[in-house]
Amino acid sequence: MPVRHLSIASLLAVLLASAPAGARGEPCVGTLSGAVQGTFDCQVTLGKGGDGAIVFAVTAASSPAGIRSFAPGTLTFRGPLKVQSYSWRDMTQGKASLSTAGGAVFSAATGQGGKGEAQLTVDEAERYAQLRGRHVVKGSYRARLVPEQGSKGGEVVVDVDFTVTSDVLD
Repeated sequence: MPVRHLSIASLLAVLLASAPAGARGEPCVGTLSGAVQGTFDCQVTLGKGGDGAIVFAVTAASSPAGIRSFAPGTLTFRGPLKVQSYSWRDMTQGKASLSTAGGAVFSAATGQGGKGEAQLTVDEAERYAQLRGRHVVKGSYRARLVPEQGSKGGEVVVDVDFTVTSDVLD
């Protein structure tokens, strides 16, 4: 049986086609500024959780040198999703974290004893007939991660512009 080679674009199309319903993102590039600087490759998803809440997530496909672990952000909030900005006050749950190879830890989280902050801005949400009822959502995500106790070096800001197809508006 002959071996078939797939281009990166073909492989990406197959992977995106197998994403869970309601959550299909496009690759993106995010930036880090402040105490940690650099860029990272990412993926954004936007879907519904089991309880019907809207779940927005940014996952890092790569990180700048010197980062040990990185979770750019997961936000959960009640819908409906609208063209507007959502802050920590609008979230039922939110978290983001980063730790460096040098041991510094930065995080943001909602809830009791919450710290840092995040903002999700939805600039556009349009239905496209060729996407069979799905919407294309465009916007930006920004999180301000603060140092954990014992860590030094100021804050880290995560910025991501995104485009994602989703059915969360239905």
